[in-house]
Amino acid sequence: MFTCRLAWLLKQTGFAVKIVHLKNKTMTKQIFTLFVCFAFFGNVNAQAPRKVVVEDYTGIWCGWCPNGRTCTQHLDATYGNKVICMGVHSGDALSTGYPDSLVNQIGVTGFPEAAIDRYPDKNNGGIFPGCGGTSNGSDWDVMVQNRLNTTSPVAVNITNTYNTSTRALSVTVTANFVASATGNMRLNCVILEDSIQTNAQQHNYMSGDANFSTFEWFSQADPIAVYYQRDVARINLANCYGTPGVIPTSVVSGGAYSKTYTYTIPTAYNASHIKIAGFVSKWGTVANPAMMDTNNIAIINANMVRLNQSTLTGIAELSGTGFTAGNCYPNPFNNMTTIPVTLGEESKMSIKVYNILGEEVSTLVDENLMAGEHTFFWTGINQNGSYVKNGLYVIRISTATGSVAHTVMLNR
Repeated sequence: MFTCRLAWLLKQTGFAVKIVHLKNKTMTKQIFTLFVCFAFFGNVNAQAPRKVVVEDYTGIWCGWCPNGRTCTQHLDATYGNKVICMGVHSGDALSTGYPDSLVNQIGVTGFPEAAIDRYPDKNNGGIFPGCGGTSNGSDWDVMVQNRLNTTSPVAVNITNTYNTSTRALSVTVTANFVASATGNMRLNCVILEDSIQTNAQQHNYMSGDANFSTFEWFSQADPIAVYYQRDVARINLANCYGTPGVIPTSVVSGGAYSKTYTYTIPTAYNASHIKIAGFVSKWGTVANPAMMDTNNIAIINANMVRLNQSTLTGIAELSGTGFTAGNCYPNPFNNMTTIPVTLGEESKMSIKVYNILGEEVSTLVDENLMAGEHTFFWTGINQNGSYVKNGLYVIRISTATGSVAHTVMLNR
């Protein structure tokens, strides 16, 4: 009878706080052993929420690649900070040793393509083409959602300090294991630069092609007159496939493993557009640690911050509106301005653009969004798809708990 009662109590509460009416010391000892075992095994299945890395293989020379950007913008807007998108350039002025090596090793067969957590299994990730399947950018949604439906044994935290005078950056990436794990695991630290302007360089095969009349690039020239490359992977401070020797091949719940990276941000980079992605990835097998196995290079979990921000602080800086809206950039702008927003909780949000007469020009967003960071864009187009005149415009961001407004200057 007591055993049944104990099982029920464990099921209901997880931990017992008080035992009464014990008949003898032997029973006390047995019950204590049960509770110790339960406390030890109760956390075995603990897992961390998943954040998905989407590496968009792209190039300025690639006329289909603007639609890859459409896909990543769609993912940003749909999933917020649960998805970390990286523009991995190859064969152009924005490519570096890190992206080119990645493209060659992972087996990219065409551009644009996306590696989703670098999984070879296309039901759980893998490489997917994104060269014009959908005009709304939902090409990679199913695969990303499949990954978000899984959990991870490790959470990734990032702290960093940046000296604005010397442009010296110090980043610490920490893998916090919430469950035991085995494998050849490595830490990674990628520096990204967002919204790099490449005027009259980005090719656009969708220009004027009736097959793409519903795509946002249909009405743009080839090459596109003004174009912004999104979240470009500038360098992996962990040498492309991660730093070896930091994480042991067998870890237990509670293990934490860190690596500090230093880097001087080049003066040609816009520091206000810099992001830092940290992630834990696999490298081949434990049995043969010196050889990379492309079937075993999956990204286990990830996180991303901006300069002088930390993943450890969460969203403590939210305003009384329940969200923060960063300054629009660039401002003034001549082709596209970026609108960064962080939501404290899931909420319906609208973003509307007004002219100086108070007339509504365009609705950019009007839907329920997940908590976290989101990035939106306005390209100076009204609700009818026509370009608006130069001048001042007001971008108003609203939820049920409040609203904020930012003024931007369009100057083509």
